[in-house]
Amino acid sequence: MKKLIVIALAAVMVLAIVCFAGAVEFTDSADIGEMNTEAVEVLSELKVIGGMGDGTFAPNGTLTRAQAAKIITYLVLGDEKAEALSASTASFTDVPTSHWACKYVNYCAQQGIVGGVGNNKFDPNGKLTGYAFGKMLLVAAAGYNAEAQGLVGADWDVNTSKLLKQENLNQGVTVNSKDMPRQDACRLALNFLFYREKDDPTSTLAYRTFGVTRMGGGNDKEDFFRPTNIYSTESAGQYWPGMDLTVKASPIYKAMGALPCNRVVAALGGAEPTSANMIAYRNGVPGKATTLDSTPLTADNTKNLVCTCSGVTSTFYYDATMDYYTIIQI
Repeated sequence: MKKLIVIALAAVMVLAIVCFAGAVEFTDSADIGEMNTEAVEVLSELKVIGGMGDGTFAPNGTLTRAQAAKIITYLVLGDEKAEALSASTASFTDVPTSHWACKYVNYCAQQGIVGGVGNNKFDPNGKLTGYAFGKMLLVAAAGYNAEAQGLVGADWDVNTSKLLKQENLNQGVTVNSKDMPRQDACRLALNFLFYREKDDPTSTLAYRTFGVTRMGGGNDKEDFFRPTNIYSTESAGQYWPGMDLTVKASPIYKAMGALPCNRVVAALGGAEPTSANMIAYRNGVPGKATTLDSTPLTADNTKNLVCTCSGVTSTFYYDATMDYYTIIQI
């Protein structure tokens, strides 16, 4: 049964709900934002990402071109095949065979996912913008043709932005022309891993590469009914102990104050949930979904969503497999 869960929490709890428990115990995990905790944990479990070699993850550090090449290689091939790649030759003069990222850069270059910066150089330590990483993922993870979609040429960034929004792949993360933080890169990568899971969970990159499917619908009553996602795979022993990995879901949208319904709809990618599939939780206590009837979530409704006002933080979650939303109002 499809559900839209609406949760309201006391304002005093807003700063307490920041946690992280990944496969790698990063010493700076407290710096990983609420929007990205699920992505960092899952990608860490799948061995797509690792730390900086000193116990930290540097979540706010800028993603580099070499790091992006490694992430994409692991997303597409999985950890075993990615590590089995060799680097007997170098595609670029500034990424020699002795460079840690040479085999990943070589793979991405051979697949037409990345190019150089001129003079046969790659600039492995160069910072990557959100649009640049988004373009790489559109080609490598979603299978889009760069030329056909206008992802090359003068308007590549504009077309990248349009395609990400059109496919709702920028859900829960800001993608623009600014340098992309490493933790945001993880969220964007997770979105691509489960691209189109609503249509067919076995057609996603997550399933094709790792055999992983995701199911929501759970919640953590100890954490005011915050939604949880269950990740399953027949290769569980390779990635996490036990059959399943249960992770607290990260939000897709968060805002403070009075929220016009049309603004919420825009933030949800144009979705217009109705009270027919809503369950409400207010201050951690179940309420009635019909209380939202007076302010339906439609693109033409300019009234404020119920229980949104000054001092209230509203946090939205989405479960694609069940097609329901969770809204936490603090």
